[in-house]
Amino acid sequence: MPRVTKAEQAEALAREALIAQALRWTAPVEADVPPPARGEGGLKTGYMYNAYSAAVFAACSSSNGHGVGSWTSTTTQGARALYSTRERALRALRSDLERDCAKRLAAVDSAIAEAAQRD
Repeated sequence: MPRVTKAEQAEALAREALIAQALRWTAPVEADVPPPARGEGGLKTGYMYNAYSAAVFAACSSSNGHGVGSWTSTTTQGARALYSTRERALRALRSDLERDCAKRLAAVDSAIAEAAQRD
């Protein structure tokens, strides 16, 4: 069995502390940059996130479309509300991921309870 140095032990404890700190609830964050009103020209810029890839992107929105990864052109139909800062978008992403993980854990908890009743 390999020996673990004090530095490696400290690093492992620090990693575990970060994981424990991550188990908390973040308040939901609403998008705060509404798309331009119908008939209003121009683009509004901000940030969007993708919960599946857990990433935040620069984005823009017009009255009838939006673009991801660009502040200059729309590429997808449908106006979207945006987040004014990258930090707000990251907080919204975290909140969404928390809810998704909690739902998945609740499903596992239900399966555990069912299995305990059968065993």
